[in-house]
Amino acid sequence: MAKKGENDKIALTEKQIQDLKAAFTMGNLDQLTKHLQDAFSSLENISLNVAVIGESGEDRADFINTFRDLCEGDEGAALTGKVETHKTAVAYPHPKYPKVILWDLPDVGNPGFSAKRYMEKMEVASYDFFLIIASQHFRSFHAKLAHYLKKAGKGYYFVRSKVEADLESVRQILEKKLHFYLVQCSFKPGSFA
Repeated sequence: MAKKGENDKIALTEKQIQDLKAAFTMGNLDQLTKHLQDAFSSLENISLNVAVIGESGEDRADFINTFRDLCEGDEGAALTGKVETHKTAVAYPHPKYPKVILWDLPDVGNPGFSAKRYMEKMEVASYDFFLIIASQHFRSFHAKLAHYLKKAGKGYYFVRSKVEADLESVRQILEKKLHFYLVQCSFKPGSFA
């Protein structure tokens, strides 16, 4: 796995830079195109290890499958739904970029959960950055995970899942309020109803 700082920059080799400059200076579009394609294909060899963490049922598997352009039931797809939790990280390489690996880490937030112990057990240094999947509620252990990741010098992003459930809930609440106000207005003297 990559060491800290190793993937912070994507750099071309000195030879790639010289070849690009020479092709550009000579105005040789075919050579310039070839050297650019070589440079881009070398980017496919960069390794990236991304840890995906969250509670059981927070759609980590759906996120991993979507990122990898797979559907539930496809060969190599992460198991979705209520599945038995795993005790170790499970690797899911990207089909086009096999060195880009999403790691599905064990569930967080169970009774007795300790963010500090979890971070120690999961070997934080092994991953380039973290995706913290949260649905419906941001909980205190999400904040604790972020705290320990920041303390370890690791980047992290929060990914909100199940947004459609929240939108539907808000829609229902607003419909009830609207209905309430319409009913109230229709019985008041001087209303237009």
